[in-house]
Amino acid sequence: MVTGMINSNKDSIESETIVDFLKRNLQLKEIHHKILHQQIIHRKAKEMNLVVTPEEIQSVAEHQRREKRLEKAADTYAWLAEQMISSDDWESGIYDYLLVKKLAKAIFADEVEKFFNQNKLNFDQVLLYQMIIPYQKLASEVF
Repeated sequence: MVTGMINSNKDSIESETIVDFLKRNLQLKEIHHKILHQQIIHRKAKEMNLVVTPEEIQSVAEHQRREKRLEKAADTYAWLAEQMISSDDWESGIYDYLLVKKLAKAIFADEVEKFFNQNKLNFDQVLLYQMIIPYQKLASEVF
């Protein structure tokens, strides 16, 4: 049984209500799979001794703040409240994002480079097409 409560500014929703909503809207399976994938990523990253540093998290947080034009701390806290998350939740999401990137790089970087080197000629080519049509009306029709 799921217990707990999600609070917004004025209303609160029991966690069980959220799960019931996901079930009724056929979204529970998708969320369940995302959670399982996250658990697998965390387990594999731990096996590989991958570490996400606080500095890396801070760097991504600052980048996201710039993208969202959250110039002041008050702006950031207001945005977090709007998203119904804490700063710890936000940092945890950034941690997961960085962990996925590090794990992908650790697992696939050698294979990507090997594939690129084996297929270098395919990547050195450019396909370029150009059609010159002398009449505006015809060009519009072809477009």
